[in-house]
Amino acid sequence: MKTEFRGLHQVPGTNWFIRTHGIGVDVFKTVEVGGIDFDFGKPDPDEWRLKIFFEKQYNDGQLPYAEYQCLSDDEDRLKLAIKNVLSN
Repeated sequence: MKTEFRGLHQVPGTNWFIRTHGIGVDVFKTVEVGGIDFDFGKPDPDEWRLKIFFEKQYNDGQLPYAEYQCLSDDEDRLKLAIKNVLSN
């Protein structure tokens, strides 16, 4: 990738940002809200990346608050849910 495309850039005309890193790219609205972090060359997500994805989607209102508040409020419960999802 050309160096001019590396780093943090706002998508013109939107409130979205793109940040390149290593072999991936993070697309988001703000650091804590919305988007997804892609790592190319990794077929399965890491537990910690899936946790970040959950938090961003929850903070963005993409997940129903009432249904997911129990995971958002209890980090151990969230970690267990993520482990269960990834083991299937």
